[in-house]
Amino acid sequence: MKTNRRRTAKNPAAFIIVFLVTFAVFLLLLSFDKQLRKILEPYSVSTAKRIIVAATDAAVLEILKDNEISYEKIANLSTDSGGNVTSLQIDTTLINILKSNISNKLTQQLNSREEYVLKIPIGTIIGNEFTVGRGPSISFKMKLSAAVKTDFKSNFYSAGINQVLHQILIEVKYDGFILIPWFKESFSDKTDYIAAQTVIVGVVPDAFTNVIESEPEQITGDIFDFSAERGTLD
Repeated sequence: MKTNRRRTAKNPAAFIIVFLVTFAVFLLLLSFDKQLRKILEPYSVSTAKRIIVAATDAAVLEILKDNEISYEKIANLSTDSGGNVTSLQIDTTLINILKSNISNKLTQQLNSREEYVLKIPIGTIIGNEFTVGRGPSISFKMKLSAAVKTDFKSNFYSAGINQVLHQILIEVKYDGFILIPWFKESFSDKTDYIAAQTVIVGVVPDAFTNVIESEPEQITGDIFDFSAERGTLD
C-alpha cells in the first residue's frame, strides 16, 4: 500500500488520468440521470392515467350494469296533448346514489393496489430515435394514489326538426400522485361516459323555469330562469 501511494504521488500523470476518468464517469451519470428524469416523467404519468382510466371504465360499467340504468329510469318526460314537451324531471336520488357508488367503487379498486412496476427499455432512456423500445428494460417501482370525484351533467343536441338528442353524462375527475425513486409528480384529468341518451320528439321549450314558494301564504315566490344552465345537472 505504501509503495502504491508513493508511485501515485511521484507520478502526476497517473493522478490526472484517474481524476479525468472519475470526472468523465460523474458527467456520464449526471447526463444519464437528467435523461432518465426527462423520459420518466411523461412515461410514468401516461402509465398512471391509463391505469386510472381502465379502473374507471370497469367501475362505471359495473355500477350501471348492476343498477340496470336506462334513460327512462333516470329522466321522466311530460308532454301535453299536442306532443309538446312540458317538463323534464331528473331522479336526483338515483343520480346521487350512482355518484356515490361509482366513486366508492373506483376508490376501492385504486386503493387495492398502490404499487406498480414501471419498465422502460434502455434504448428509450437513451433518447435516440433508432434505439427507442430496444434493449433490456429497467424496472421502477411506482406508487400511485388518486382522489376521484363523480358528477352528472346533461347535454342537448339538435337532431332534426322538432327533435333533440338528450345525453346524460357521467363526468369522473381525478387528482393523481405518483412516487418513483428520485421522482414524484402530481396530475389531474377527467373523462366522460354516456349513462343514457334518447331522442326527444316534439317541441322542446326554450327555457325551464322553477317556481319556488318561500312561504305557505305566498302564491308565487322567487322565479329563476334556468334556460342558460339547462345543460347541467346538479
